[in-house]
Amino acid sequence: MATSASLTTPLAVALSPPVQAFSQRAIPINVSIHNGAAVPVTIINWNTPLDPRAAVLGVFEVRDTTTNDAVPLDTIKISRPLPPSSDELVEIPAGQSVETVVNLPSGRLVSGKEYTVQAKGIWHAVWQMARNEVSEAKLEHFEDARRGEFVSNQIRLA
Repeated sequence: MATSASLTTPLAVALSPPVQAFSQRAIPINVSIHNGAAVPVTIINWNTPLDPRAAVLGVFEVRDTTTNDAVPLDTIKISRPLPPSSDELVEIPAGQSVETVVNLPSGRLVSGKEYTVQAKGIWHAVWQMARNEVSEAKLEHFEDARRGEFVSNQIRLA
């Protein structure tokens, strides 16, 4: 089972704003996750910016900069089968980053207003080892895995 001890691996989540304005149906948010450790780490992508459904899982918080009110985003809840599939593992080499683009739905954002976006959540399982070292037993029982929170920087959308 993943321990709830604080995560000692320095994983940093960073967002960067889209190049174009958010007048489209989706806003592309560039996400980078950096492993500052001297060893590779492997994470389960569940409910992280690396999850293919991150845009609708509540990973991202959008706020109106004028009122500081949260903008409600449509979200879904997913029941995940256990144990996780090895396809849901992502390795981040030592001292390196993995990057992705998450397309946030822009349906409730009003053109002409300014917003902030931030990613927040929990690393459900982080192993301080390469992906190929996470055995079926480790995956099934979350052996040697750590849990921890992540919070990214805030970016502005205008």
